[in-house]
Amino acid sequence: MASSGTAAWIVACVATLSACQEGSRAEVSAAPSTTLPEECAGWADLPEATSPRKLAVIVGASAPAGTSARMRTTPAADARAVHAWLSTREDSGPQESLLCLLTDEQANMQNLEELFERVLLRATRVGGNDELLLYLSAYGTQRWDDTADEPDERDEALVLTDGSLLLDDTLDRYVRTLEPRTRQIEVVIDSCSAPLVRTPSMGADEAVSEDADSDGPGSAEPRCLDLGPDESFAVDATSKGDGAGWIGTDLPGVVIASASSPSRVALSVREPAHGLFTLAWIRASRQVGSDTPWEQLARTIDREVATLSGGAQRPQFEGAISEPSAWTTGASERRGTWSVVDTSPLTLRGPPLAEASPGAEFRLYAAGTDSSRLGDPARAMATARVIEYDGLDAIVEVVDNLDPRPTQPGDLAVPSLAGDAALKLSVDVYAANVAGGVPTDVRTALVGAVSGDPRLSRRIRFERSANAFTVESRSNGGLLLRGPEGAIRNIFSKSDESTVRELAESLANHASQRALLLLRGETGELFENDRTLEVQIARGESQPLCAGSAWTQSCPNDTQIIPLCTQWKIRVKNTSTRVLHVGGAVLWNDGEIEAVPEGGRSQPIEPGGTVVLDGAAFQSLPPLDSQDHVVIFGTQQPTDWNAVATTPRAKTRALSEASDLAAVLRGYVVGERGGRRMGQDQPTSERPGPEIRSWTHSHVPIRVVANAQFVQQTTHQLRCDPGVAQREYTVDDFDLRPYLPGDSESPLFKLLTTADSLARYAKTDGVRYRQHDWTRPSDAENLSMGIDCSRSVWYAFTRAGLPYNREDRYLYTGVMVGASTWMQDEFDSCLGEPLRTGDVLVYRGVNSKGQPTGHTVIVIDPDERVAWGSHGWDGNVSKGLASEADTGVEYQRIAFKPDWDRWDTSRVKLAACWRHRAFDKRSAPQDVEITASLLDDPCSETSCSSGIARSRAALPPVAGAAP
Repeated sequence: MASSGTAAWIVACVATLSACQEGSRAEVSAAPSTTLPEECAGWADLPEATSPRKLAVIVGASAPAGTSARMRTTPAADARAVHAWLSTREDSGPQESLLCLLTDEQANMQNLEELFERVLLRATRVGGNDELLLYLSAYGTQRWDDTADEPDERDEALVLTDGSLLLDDTLDRYVRTLEPRTRQIEVVIDSCSAPLVRTPSMGADEAVSEDADSDGPGSAEPRCLDLGPDESFAVDATSKGDGAGWIGTDLPGVVIASASSPSRVALSVREPAHGLFTLAWIRASRQVGSDTPWEQLARTIDREVATLSGGAQRPQFEGAISEPSAWTTGASERRGTWSVVDTSPLTLRGPPLAEASPGAEFRLYAAGTDSSRLGDPARAMATARVIEYDGLDAIVEVVDNLDPRPTQPGDLAVPSLAGDAALKLSVDVYAANVAGGVPTDVRTALVGAVSGDPRLSRRIRFERSANAFTVESRSNGGLLLRGPEGAIRNIFSKSDESTVRELAESLANHASQRALLLLRGETGELFENDRTLEVQIARGESQPLCAGSAWTQSCPNDTQIIPLCTQWKIRVKNTSTRVLHVGGAVLWNDGEIEAVPEGGRSQPIEPGGTVVLDGAAFQSLPPLDSQDHVVIFGTQQPTDWNAVATTPRAKTRALSEASDLAAVLRGYVVGERGGRRMGQDQPTSERPGPEIRSWTHSHVPIRVVANAQFVQQTTHQLRCDPGVAQREYTVDDFDLRPYLPGDSESPLFKLLTTADSLARYAKTDGVRYRQHDWTRPSDAENLSMGIDCSRSVWYAFTRAGLPYNREDRYLYTGVMVGASTWMQDEFDSCLGEPLRTGDVLVYRGVNSKGQPTGHTVIVIDPDERVAWGSHGWDGNVSKGLASEADTGVEYQRIAFKPDWDRWDTSRVKLAACWRHRAFDKRSAPQDVEITASLLDDPCSETSCSSGIARSRAALPPVAGAAP
């Protein structure tokens, strides 16, 4: 469906649902089901409820037979895990829980139609108080839209086991019909919303490592399908979707939790074979008490999925997320616990956990321990380490005996540290025979450097995986490391032996970050993770010249968007009743871990107190649109957080004063795992392990962007800083630096800086929009009158010193297209190709009066749909905004259209794309060298003024304006 608030949603019921607004159960057809399971079909005959009920529809659709999906049965496993969890959930109060499970061949369209169009309508009535959960796990795809309600002309769909498609339109209709008959509907979807897959490739010579293409527990695969060549279903695999959720977000009692945003994949892990999102949702729901709002669940789920996927997957939460979830832990349930089911060998059983691989640790508690005391390490009987895990049962050995009583079946276990497989970093080294491929000798050296070092080999796995870091070659012979989300994390100027060692250490640092992000405080009854410590990233009082200006303050413990080069600080509030010693680390996206406060020593905070940690100021740096993280811990004893840091200062600092907790965490985070964790100097009943008291942590992700102005903020994200909503199209104060090539003498650099100067020409705005014949004696006089779109493109190229055509003649849009256009003199057609910065797009069509018209722009950011030009229109500015339409020479973003096919109106469509021949035609990805130049020192005053500001001064002065 269209983005929230931008399009009308389909509201009407179809004929078979026409009785839904009447509230009569008898008017709905009572025809018997032929394939629906009895426990589901029986809902139609339930007596009218006198108290609220919880109804859960749980669907796991295996991929159709004949598809190439390697994990086609995973959605069914997801559904069974959800069913098992809800079956054992202990509710408080009089509410009754009813579960309907549809997996494998039962997850078909006939059953869903029967369930939604008959059974649920008979089981509920208008004005009812039932709470409905709709959980759907399946492979996702797209198909061409036939109802004209999708801006990208494509419907999102789930592929059911029988091969039929459950469209977003159909799901929307079902939910809208049931919404008046329930108190709340929670829709949880674990699927891709589009067949977009970033596919790592190890190439033909992938056998350099025995681990290559392994099926290890850390491996991840996308749950997306491209349904093939049939035009009625096939889609462009590069499409990013329309930014839509599966259903409308305007319904007051509906929450929509999707495994992934439209431009990202949804991933499944191979062992245990489940979706990352499903695992995170089950775990989060079992760790919090009843009446926990969805916004708190969302934070926990988002962070766990981001950690396990390396940032490749970003869940999306919409609708009434301030409302509590009806399916979190009941008051009497033991939160997040496993149970001892056997003592010979010692065996634990519980819900699936991605991190419960060998090496994981659990705290063991006596049966009957009060739920409020579970998770307090000081009250544990023992600590056990996992030896084997099959996805259901974990065989463990005791490594710390803290209580003389023997462990018995029925005792409880709470996970404390993740296992080795979950901590391993997946790495794909591109083969020499593919684009960006690494020379075979370099690949072999890297694999050898890792496998020959026990510390590195425990943390790094070479394989093809959708959540893998990728090692690629640069065009100049160096190397680069990309994160799973596609952002460049590290750049190396060479590929020699010393560089290979440096790269291996960088991978180890990224693995240490993964370990730290999987860490969870052991809170006991005193604290609660991500709540006890309210951590906020706040803008610093003073800022450097090149800092971005747009800042929207997020709520405590929420993701903070930070403009490039902006200085920020960490503010922490202690909401507990105990004095807490607070400290932690900043996890930079290049892999480094920096201890905070400065020096690593934790800072005490009184109950209710707030501090800025050591007054330290940090600065956001590239890579862009990749996440940094701030992890803050609260402990009951002083702790030296240099124990978990990897910065050179921390590595050389003595840790003799580190607390017991810090010593344990150091081995876990940096992969050394010495002492008790590797079987050396094991504690005994006479020599117990380290004393660790309950502790807590909060985690705040940070996204660094060059232009925060067009980052879409949700209503929830704006709650703590509503600000003024941005206008629809024009992007104010656009930061061009991330798009500039490293060579300031290159043609693209000159074009972009010349164009940028026109947008910043006057004191308050760029050159205004106006069509005129350009006959004044000087550029300054002509610019003072204004400039139109085609003239501005001509001006940018010619004033940058680039030839425009055989006579450098101005061309209006009508002659910028066609077989005989002079654009062919200096440009090549790029129509139908992936767009690049600097491409010229020409749009042609008719206006509202049927007269020929056109528009032309220069592409700046192909992915974010940002272009430069002189615009005579700024979209339909929404009512209630303080801003007005901003026309003239501006950067504009196509706000509500997911592609470049149209501009301003559906009557004006893309007719031509031109790429200047002077631009670099290297095969290496354009972002590699641009990012490399940006990483040098993007926030220095010299960097800020040497390119953009210098070109401004070269423009002719305009009377009354400051260049």
